[in-house]
Amino acid sequence: MTDFQPPSKKGKKKRDESGIALFLVLATATVLGLLGAQYRFVSEVNQKMAYDAADQLKAHYLAKSGFKLALLRLMAYKNA
Repeated sequence: MTDFQPPSKKGKKKRDESGIALFLVLATATVLGLLGAQYRFVSEVNQKMAYDAADQLKAHYLAKSGFKLALLRLMAYKNA
């Protein structure tokens, strides 16, 4: 009578949980890899946008200075 087990435990084997750590490590590595890839992509997009804005600003001021130079030449030819 000493080996009596409750009915809920009777016939159940102990579950093998040795693979859960590997799964958690792989899932964590995957999530961190995806976050790293996203961060890199966003950084590259922001850098491209900054370079494009700088190029646009340069083009604007080059066009403005070209226009002023053309006006100066026209005024010089008008007075000559």
